This record gives sequence, C-alpha cells and structure tokens, in this order.
Amino acid sequence: MAFRFRMLAASALSVCGVAEAAFPTCPLLNHAIDTGTDDLGYVRMAVRADGRPVLVYTTAIHNASTLNLFDCDDASCGTGQVIPLDTSSNYFGSPGIVIRDDGRPALTASWFGGVRYYDCQDTACTFFTYNDIRPKGTGTLSDMPLALQPDGNPAFLYIDANLMDSPRPGYLIVHFFSDV
Repeated sequence: MAFRFRMLAASALSVCGVAEAAFPTCPLLNHAIDTGTDDLGYVRMAVRADGRPVLVYTTAIHNASTLNLFDCDDASCGTGQVIPLDTSSNYFGSPGIVIRDDGRPALTASWFGGVRYYDCQDTACTFFTYNDIRPKGTGTLSDMPLALQPDGNPAFLYIDANLMDSPRPGYLIVHFFSDV
C-alpha cells in the first residue's frame, strides 16, 4: 500500500514540478469532468503508472444509481471515457479502486446492500467480471477502500452493518484475495 501512495505522490509532482511541491505556488488545474447530468454520490481515484487518473464514481439517483469508471486521457483529466459498470438501488459509501501492475483496474462497491468485486479484464475495463463477496441485502453500508497486497492481489475493508441477522454486526472486516 505504501508503494501505491508513493506512486500517487510522484504523479502529482510530475504535474506541478519538484520545485513547486510545497503547493502554495503550485498552479492547480480546475476543470469539470464530463460525467453526465445525474447527481453524483461517491468518488475515488487511482493513478496509472503514466500519471493518468482513473476515477470510479456513483450517481445518487434513488433506486436507479449507477457505478461508473472514468478513464482519463491524460494527467490533467481534461478528457476521458465513461465506462458504465453496474446499477443498484443505492450505493452506500465510496467504492474502492486500485490499478494493478499490468494496468488493469480492480474495484469494490456496495451493491444492493451487499459487496461486489469488479475485475477488469483489460486496461480500459471494457470487459470485466464481478463476484459477489457478500450477498445483496446483508446490510453492508460503508466505504470500501481497496489496496494491493505485496503479491499483487487486492485486499479491501468494509464495516459489517449492525443488523440483528448480521454474522459480525459492527465489525471492521478485511477481505484478502489470494487468486485474482
């Protein structure tokens, strides 16, 4: 995980320059990213090795929310492609995203109150598979940060909801993948 954070910091420095790393004099680029007209819910970002951000975000449309990937064309993210991934009645908490060593994104998100893992099969995530980690309706209502383990497989966290029928109410759960 520390390696990934160093990559993000290095990418930010390449946009502003090493001499401007203190940020008071660093010119920040502010522009809208075309995500459509729906209200947005949650967003997370990862940065590719070449400095291009990849965003995962949800829309906040009651009973018709979507999970989308925005793959930026360059480091300033002025243009890019929206890749629709899934729909749910509502997404609870921020999704998670990492970029694996081969450039393929991996994502986690709540899905109808459960947990779903999205495994991109190519770097643009035009093809992906998903696995339900917790079934829908199990009351998983939390952010889902995602990180890479030293072996390159993902690990993520979530809070098991405090429901009477929950196997671990209120617990912080870490999920380690071993073969993704």
